[in-house]
Amino acid sequence: MSYPPYATGGTEFFADSEVEVLQTDVMRFMALLGFILMAIFALVQALPVAPGHNQPKLVDPGLLREDLRVLEQQLAVQTADLISLQSAIAAARIEQQRLLAENRVLESRIAKLQENAGKVEGQLAHSDRELAATAAALDSGRQTLNDIRRRVERERHALQLAEIRAAGIAADTRAMLDEQHRLLVESVPPPEALPEAQPIVPPEPQAAPDVRPPAESAASAPAEPEVAPLEPAAERPQTIAERLAEIRKLLPAAPAASPAAAGTPPQKRGFTLRFASTVVFDRLLAARTIRFYALIERRAWQFQRPADGTIATAVVEAPRTYYEMAPATVPAAYRTALRRIVAAPAGDAVTWGVILPPEIVAKINLAARQLSGADIIIGENGRVLFENETN
Repeated sequence: MSYPPYATGGTEFFADSEVEVLQTDVMRFMALLGFILMAIFALVQALPVAPGHNQPKLVDPGLLREDLRVLEQQLAVQTADLISLQSAIAAARIEQQRLLAENRVLESRIAKLQENAGKVEGQLAHSDRELAATAAALDSGRQTLNDIRRRVERERHALQLAEIRAAGIAADTRAMLDEQHRLLVESVPPPEALPEAQPIVPPEPQAAPDVRPPAESAASAPAEPEVAPLEPAAERPQTIAERLAEIRKLLPAAPAASPAAAGTPPQKRGFTLRFASTVVFDRLLAARTIRFYALIERRAWQFQRPADGTIATAVVEAPRTYYEMAPATVPAAYRTALRRIVAAPAGDAVTWGVILPPEIVAKINLAARQLSGADIIIGENGRVLFENETN
């Protein structure tokens, strides 16, 4: 019999199992022999018991010899199996010795591998610490990068606001200068026709003095030619700067802050509404994206921008809801247009209101729920920006 050249629980256990298998085979052979003898005894006992004169006689001893021969053959076969098992046990013992030697070699290799595994685990732990430090440095760098990005975004937002404010100031300045130039052109009278300048006759050269007595020299001296009187110089026209200085003198002076008002604590800052520039305001008004009103007491005037670019006004019913604009944020051209309609309205008596589209109103309402105050700047295409936010 052949068995696998390995053992599940050690080489000694494998040798013991081989001996147990051999003993089991011998016991099986003995049990089989006992069964055969028991069968023979059973057959013998099954024969009927008869009186001595009727007892059967062994008349054919050849059958017994044949049975004995068969049993001897079976015994020889079992003996051959026993010999083969003994040889197998001897071979198994040799294999066991070889496996024990290989097991000792494998145990030494396993010990070395375990030692190497300990070193590798130490290196892995060191690598994990370095990786954790690298991850922490990476997180710190990522946080720094996010801070830089937020700072750049704030700077970009501030730059956009500065550009929008500069464009608005430039547009307002240009519009104010155009309006003042137009007012100057309208206020300057047309130049009158100046008289033609008469040619001036130069005086003739006088003769040399005479040494005669004074009476005779006075009588005989030739008369000097008369010189035509010069025309007075025309008045010099005023320059634009001089005219602007005169207009500023005519404007009412800004009220000075009273001491009581200067000593009061600053009030809580709210929201102020203005547009990025006069050009943006004109475009939105011309496109009818917004509606702009001037309200004085119970009267209201609506401003419009026709296709020709002029400012048109119409008396309308006062709107029920609107956003109020500070007078300083209203373009100068519209304040001038109102002064043409209403004779010198007081600054506090005029309320400037604008009605915005729903999408801009939604953005302003959202900011009002999150902020306590800010400068609301409406830019090109209805874009809304918030500056100087306070929470």
